[in-house]
Amino acid sequence: MILSTCIDLAADAAGPDLMARLRADLAASKQAGADLLLLGRQDGATVVPGRLDALIGAPTLAADADGAALVTVLPALFSLPFHVARALSATDFLTGGTMGWLPSAIHTDARATGFGSEYAVTEEEIPTKAGDMVRATQALWDSWDADALVIDQAAGRYLDTSRVRRVDYRGSHFDVMGPLNAARPPQGHPVLVADEDDAIMSAADYQPDVLLVGGDDATSLSTVIATWRTRGFAGRVLAKVSPDGVPGACPLDQASHIDGADGFHIIATDAPAALATLRPMGAAPTGPTLRARLTLAVPPTPIVPRGVSRHEHGPTRTAHLGLFAGHRILSRRLAAQAGATAIGVRPVLL
Repeated sequence: MILSTCIDLAADAAGPDLMARLRADLAASKQAGADLLLLGRQDGATVVPGRLDALIGAPTLAADADGAALVTVLPALFSLPFHVARALSATDFLTGGTMGWLPSAIHTDARATGFGSEYAVTEEEIPTKAGDMVRATQALWDSWDADALVIDQAAGRYLDTSRVRRVDYRGSHFDVMGPLNAARPPQGHPVLVADEDDAIMSAADYQPDVLLVGGDDATSLSTVIATWRTRGFAGRVLAKVSPDGVPGACPLDQASHIDGADGFHIIATDAPAALATLRPMGAAPTGPTLRARLTLAVPPTPIVPRGVSRHEHGPTRTAHLGLFAGHRILSRRLAAQAGATAIGVRPVLL
C-alpha cells in the first residue's frame, strides 16, 4: 500500500529555521510510513508547487529522505524542458532511482507577472503547453540509451556515442533538439505523478504513472476510481483522504471503505499522525527504485539509428539553438541579437 503526503517550507519559518523545520517535517513523515514525499503544498485538495523550488530542494533533501521517494512539484507553464530534464536526471542518480515529478499547470496572474509576458498563455493553452513541456522533457531523457555510459578506464572509453542522439522534438510550444547533456535517469523517466484536479489532465493523451484522485466520501471516491479504470488508466491510483474535513478529500476514518485504490494521499495538518493511522492497513512497497516499488515498467529505450529522432513531428526547421537550447523564446532572443530571423546550429553528438 502506497502512502504519500506533501511537505513544504512553513509559512512562518525564517532564517536558519527554514530548512531545519522542513527536514524535521520530512523525517517525521518518513518515520510515520510515507512512501512518497511530494515537495509541494496543498491548495485545498489540489497539490500545487510549494514555497521551496522543488528542483533545487530535492538534491538538498535527498539524504534526509532515507529511502522514501521524493516527488518534485513544479510549475509546468513556467519551466523549461532542458533544465527540468537535467535536474531530475541528476537527482534520480543521486537518490538511486527514487525520484518522481508532478508538473502542475497552475497559472496565476502573480506568477505570470513574475516570469514575464513571454510566459503568458490563454486559458485554452494552459493544458496544451503544460502537456507539451512534459513530452519535451521526456523526449530529452530518450536522447540517451540506458547503456550509453561505458566508463571503461582501462580501455580509455567513457561513452558509446552511437547510443546518444538528438531528439528534435517539435511541439506546440517547445522545440527541443537535444541531446541532453546528462545521462538517461536510472528509471528511464522519473515517475510521473498527476493530480486529477490539475488542468494538465486535460492535455491530449496525458498518461501519468500515478494519479491522485478525490471524492467527498468513500462511495464517491470508489466510483471515481472505477471510472478511471474503465477508461483504461493502468497506473497507480492514490485516494485523497483527510482528517481535517477538506472538501474533495474523503474523511480519513472512511479510508478502509474505498475500493480500488493502490494507496492514499494524505492531506492533513498533522500528516505524521494520519500516516501512522493508515500504515497498519498495508505494508510499504519495496524495491530498489521507485518504479520497482510501484511495479511500473521502465519506459523503453528508443531504438533508432544515430542522429535520427523518433520525436520528429514535421519538416526540419532552421530555428534551433543546438545542444543547450530548450525553449523557442531563447532562440528567438539570440536570433534577434544576431540580426537574423533564425539561428541554425549543427547538432553535436557526444
